[in-house]
Amino acid sequence: MTQAERDEPGFELELGPSGAIVRYLTDVTAEGIRAAARAFGEHPDFRVDLPTVWDFSASGSPSGLDSDDMRKLARELAPMREGGGNPRVAVVTPDDANFAGARMFGGLNESRLRVNLGVFRDREEARRWAFEGEPGQERPSGEE
Repeated sequence: MTQAERDEPGFELELGPSGAIVRYLTDVTAEGIRAAARAFGEHPDFRVDLPTVWDFSASGSPSGLDSDDMRKLARELAPMREGGGNPRVAVVTPDDANFAGARMFGGLNESRLRVNLGVFRDREEARRWAFEGEPGQERPSGEE
């Protein structure tokens, strides 16, 4: 990984040849996710097949995103995924409400975004799954 870059006040971005980490540092909002995704997609080291960890461990209050917001975000983000396999994307959030929201987002949008999405409470487990997992390895069930 390269050294982390603080691209905007709400997140940090770390990219390297083996994967990317987006650390979300503020309350979860649709606009904040859009800004982080734009910075990620515009980064010179971005590749559509890059395994990625979206880490919401340091985010503030639970997400206020409803299912309509999640579908709209997926429609907006899908074009940046065109032409790029089915990489692993891990979402990390220890908060119960955000954990449930991330699983709902995956259920609603995984095929549209063309990713293999896993939701985790533990950052290291998410990193191992995203960056070191075997191609046939199952995604986490969300059970604790």
